[in-house]
Amino acid sequence: TRSSTGHPAGRSGMTTQRTQCYHGTSLENIMAIQQSGGFQLRLSGSRRSPRFSSLAGAVLGPGVYVTAVLQKALSDAQGPSNSPNPAGGGVLVLEVDLGRCYTVRSSSEAERMGWAAQGYDSAWAAEGVIGKYEECCVSDPARIRITNTVVSHARQARDIGYV
Repeated sequence: TRSSTGHPAGRSGMTTQRTQCYHGTSLENIMAIQQSGGFQLRLSGSRRSPRFSSLAGAVLGPGVYVTAVLQKALSDAQGPSNSPNPAGGGVLVLEVDLGRCYTVRSSSEAERMGWAAQGYDSAWAAEGVIGKYEECCVSDPARIRITNTVVSHARQARDIGYV
């Protein structure tokens, strides 16, 4: 459920029903996520962000990064232009319980990183706040259920042993 403001939880601090989100990544990561039974926090947010830091999870802190914007997930699945993911990666379709969701209003470190210490379960940044697309970070992987997997290029993925 999404509000007229675009916030997946309606407004900051509200608890929500489950909402559909996406997570784009490499096929290798999709296989690891599925084989381990779900997301592992030690690996989540491991893509580096040149805008904020070279550290993992530096954009919104540790957690699983998801988006309600399929275009963003598809972009993440492809990987960086200088090192694209084999077969174009893939997208996990998710059912996410955002819980108590914090709205990130600026790109300042205090705004981006303090939400979990304040008791929020997730943080949501609208389009343009921390990047081109909206993004959400969920602190507890148990709040996420994988409902489907979409491979960018099924034939290529099969040819390299992923499907």
